[in-house]
Amino acid sequence: MISYLDHHAKAGIACSRIRGMDGEPHHTAFRFPSTAGEFEATVKTGPISKLLRNKIVALPQPLQSLQVDWSAGASMMMRAEMLDQIGLFDEGSFSISRKPTSAAARPMPAGRRITSTKARSRISVPLRRA
Repeated sequence: MISYLDHHAKAGIACSRIRGMDGEPHHTAFRFPSTAGEFEATVKTGPISKLLRNKIVALPQPLQSLQVDWSAGASMMMRAEMLDQIGLFDEGSFSISRKPTSAAARPMPAGRRITSTKARSRISVPLRRA
């Protein structure tokens, strides 16, 4: 992610792919939620998912770097100068249960992008069992 930020000046946040301890990929790159995206997530059928593929909120792990609306905070790097422009994040706005979509929009007015890189993270994410 350091290399990506070094070579892409407009990227304010870079995130990586994450796999759980079981080796399964976790979603880390997202579009902002929309009615169509939430509908697709609910029905998840071939024809509807194909029709709404550009509205799907949780994106598959990227094969190449791509601009996203927001990313999981478990494995990301942020530019210090971007944080100087937009301010630090309020701890109260981040929680495990709430997606940080409003905080993710803050880099945009500063002319920065959020990029999901093809880099792999070495973080192991334990799964909670219900």
